[in-house]
Amino acid sequence: MTVKTSKRAARGSNSINGRGGISKINRNGKLTGYRAKVLDPNRPGRYITKSFKVGQKEQASSWLKEEIRRMDEAASLGLPYVPSKQRKELERYKTVRFKDFAEGYLEGYRNAATGEAVRPDTMRAKKTAVKHLTDFFKDMLIRDITSKDIRACSEWLEQYGPFARQRAMKEMRTIMRKALLETEERPALISKNPCEGIPLPKVPDSEQAKIPVATKDEIRVIYESMPEYSRIAVYLGAAFGLRISEVCALRVCDIDFKHGLLRVRHSLGRGENDTGPLRLADTKNAASNDAMPIPEGMVNLLKEHVEKYANASSPEAMLISAKRSSILSPNTLRKQFAEAREKAGRSDLHFHTLRATYDTQISRDAENAKDYMAATRRRDVAVGVKHYQRADKKRVRELGNKAFEKLIEPKRTEEVVRNELNKVIAELEQLDSKRQILEAELATFSQ
Repeated sequence: MTVKTSKRAARGSNSINGRGGISKINRNGKLTGYRAKVLDPNRPGRYITKSFKVGQKEQASSWLKEEIRRMDEAASLGLPYVPSKQRKELERYKTVRFKDFAEGYLEGYRNAATGEAVRPDTMRAKKTAVKHLTDFFKDMLIRDITSKDIRACSEWLEQYGPFARQRAMKEMRTIMRKALLETEERPALISKNPCEGIPLPKVPDSEQAKIPVATKDEIRVIYESMPEYSRIAVYLGAAFGLRISEVCALRVCDIDFKHGLLRVRHSLGRGENDTGPLRLADTKNAASNDAMPIPEGMVNLLKEHVEKYANASSPEAMLISAKRSSILSPNTLRKQFAEAREKAGRSDLHFHTLRATYDTQISRDAENAKDYMAATRRRDVAVGVKHYQRADKKRVRELGNKAFEKLIEPKRTEEVVRNELNKVIAELEQLDSKRQILEAELATFSQ
């Protein structure tokens, strides 16, 4: 069925009140069929036409009468007329299976912010989540899914664990929101979102988020217990808050000694479907891609590492060279870290805890949220607070005392003055102790 732009009145046999009619289709003087056409009430002066074969004149007449009947019925109800072709499309979309729509959603998936394809590992996780959903709904039509079905699916997903369950239900929400939308290519597939009013399953707090941060001494012991060629990774994690894949993705050219910057340009990924050898990939998000100031005490450590263990003559060379491949695998680094942490008596530590340690320290020292977000390369302060920062009871007490001192002026009594004096004496003793340690260390250089 096609739409014609001719404004001439319908002519031919079976004309109906000048609104439409049936005409013969001749080719080389031979009858080849019939064309029925009717004025389109949605677009004045334009026609909707449909062709029929020889011997189908009655069908053409029936089609014409049926379309006019539908037009009159729609007009009487104050509704727009829906042409037969669109009605067929609507009927076709009524039979869309959830599985087909969900798989189509994955095929065209793009990053909502950039419009670009997402990382292979991210796509793999999405495919796994959607596979759980299609395993449950099987051949069920998307329009037949009810809130009761959504709840049943959520319960069924418990077998995969709380995190996989929540991921799958997030995908379910997204898929059903898309099905509710009308697009240029298709009508809305559902009239109401069955996910409405159903909360996402909760997940327990991350066990890693409960791990205490590493101390200065522990970080040093782990560093010294790592293989010499890769031990710099420990300080990169602790001094910059880098993720393990960002550490493994660093190249010699990412260390800008001239300007004192470490440029985080890449993470690691694999090929299509998250398979194949490791290769450089985009960072986790745009905020992660940044140039970070190199602490003064870190400059010589990096220079020494580059000279001893990296191919300094090749800027594109990896900062931490792998023994058997072009890129050091994060799993290799995790294994080395796991062995080294035992020497520090911290079998609970993960490499990612170094990022939490850095994050916690920055949060204590940063004067405002913007500085904190810039230093930790975060887009969301809440993520850092929930997953990375660790509370310190002693620090909390100190903060309370500082707030009191800055906000409250206590009455000057003997006890108040004595407490202040004792505090100053303790601070002086601590400073004097530190002075003695530094003098003793300085003396070793002159021997």
